[in-house]
Amino acid sequence: AFSMYAVWVGGMWYVTKRKGANSFKIDYKLWFKKFDVFIGLGIAIGMFILIQGVTLLLTDVLKVDMTGADNGATISSFEGIWLIIVGVGIASIVGPFAEELFYRGFMLQGIVNSFDNLSKKLNIMNSDENKKVSLSSFLQKAKIPVAVIVSSFVFGISHFQGVDTFGQWYVVIVTGS
Repeated sequence: AFSMYAVWVGGMWYVTKRKGANSFKIDYKLWFKKFDVFIGLGIAIGMFILIQGVTLLLTDVLKVDMTGADNGATISSFEGIWLIIVGVGIASIVGPFAEELFYRGFMLQGIVNSFDNLSKKLNIMNSDENKKVSLSSFLQKAKIPVAVIVSSFVFGISHFQGVDTFGQWYVVIVTGS
């Protein structure tokens, strides 16, 4: 897992150096206000409570088989110092940081940039001014929602572990949302 995250971050660094502004902060929009952290924590706590409620409803009330939904089994198989290194270091710090940087930074910004480039190309190619304005404005309005949906979908699917059960698909849906 650690080597995968190293390749992701290394690849993003390479793209930033070769094609970007030579800055992670600029290329992947990594700036925020201190208050944003509290907003993010509030949303995370709300989502956690919602997910726990839905999981409780599915398992205890509706008796749905959630086989394949235990992502912690791999981590809990380690013992001693390796449990700390893998559980805290990789699964709790390195992994989430690298995943967010890749999916919410690299991929999301890449999709937004693709919409911007497509909009510019359409403006150059299209001579009808009314069509140019309406299509360009549509692309500008749609780029953020589409980028968020696509990156979230890919993020969720990347957490599929090959077990075709409802529980596994539940993990994919929850992770992608």
